[in-house]
Amino acid sequence: MRGCIDSFSIFESEGGVEGLNVFIETLKNKYAKHLDVIEDLKDFIIRSGCKAIEFDTLYGASGISKTDKCVIADKILNNRIEDALYVILHEISHQYQYMKYGKNVMWDAYKSKIDIEEAVDLLMNIELVADRLAILKTNDLLKSNGVENYSEITPFYPNVSRSFFKSHLERLRKSIKDKQIDSIEDVNNMMHDGLKIKPKPIAKAPIRRRPAKLKNEVEIDRILDKLSSTGWSSLTDKEKATLRNASTNK
Repeated sequence: MRGCIDSFSIFESEGGVEGLNVFIETLKNKYAKHLDVIEDLKDFIIRSGCKAIEFDTLYGASGISKTDKCVIADKILNNRIEDALYVILHEISHQYQYMKYGKNVMWDAYKSKIDIEEAVDLLMNIELVADRLAILKTNDLLKSNGVENYSEITPFYPNVSRSFFKSHLERLRKSIKDKQIDSIEDVNNMMHDGLKIKPKPIAKAPIRRRPAKLKNEVEIDRILDKLSSTGWSSLTDKEKATLRNASTNK
């Protein structure tokens, strides 16, 4: 039995989690009906070895799990408790992966040290495993604390295409090369900084309204041709009146 206990020591945090109290209080204020769930979540975060955790305003993603900090988008606080837990637990699952595989688990894939297809396989596996762990733990936290009638979680990553993962990795590899990044910490910081940039609104093209069609358009065209050829004095009074009326036509 002692050996079994020792085998799980890797999942125990040796110290506190910076920002955890503020993070948990924010959740308790938002989800006051689920205090027991949030307390259990707190224990799970501590055991993950997560060094720090915080809410931040992010765009284009709901969170990022860095080697030194777990960052969760504050927009998830507008979601149901089950959806918020799913996002948090997905990112916390990456913290467990760091403990198991090391902080540089994705470094070779990011730094172009392995074939792109192999890198895509690695990234997809990392994300899909974290997704499964997040769903299992979300359901466990809710069921074990007697939460009833919660909605089934719709996993995100199983619906993401391989081509998306590949495109993401190709862009990331190019940025790392262009910026001469040499550490996983700097990669994480670059991605985090990118998520904090608010996308520019898509400018709408001005609506080009078609000019109102003039009355007697064929006749006006004929008169204009005559005007350009022979001058104003050659026009009859009726033709001049037609042009004057056309110029004031709405």
